[in-house]
Amino acid sequence: MGLNMDMLTFTVELDGITALNEVALLDAIWVHTRPADRVEHIRVRAGPSRISVALFLIATDAHDMNELTDRIRQRIKQLPTFPN
Repeated sequence: MGLNMDMLTFTVELDGITALNEVALLDAIWVHTRPADRVEHIRVRAGPSRISVALFLIATDAHDMNELTDRIRQRIKQLPTFPN
C-alpha cells in the first residue's frame, strides 16, 4: 500500500459573514490540523458567506483521503470567523 499526495477542494458556507481575512483563516486551519491529518499544503479563498479550501494530503487511497478531509472540514466549520 503506497502513499499518494492528492488535492481535494471543498467549500464551507458561513451564513451572514460578508468578509473574511484569508490569512487569519489559513493560520487557524493550520493550527487545528494534526500530524495524523497528513496535510502538506493548504490554500484558502474567502468570499461573501463562504470559504473555499484546497487541501494537499498524503493518503493511502480515496477512502483515506475522504476520511481525512471530513475530519478537517468539521474542524473548519467550528472555527471562529475572522472579519477583515
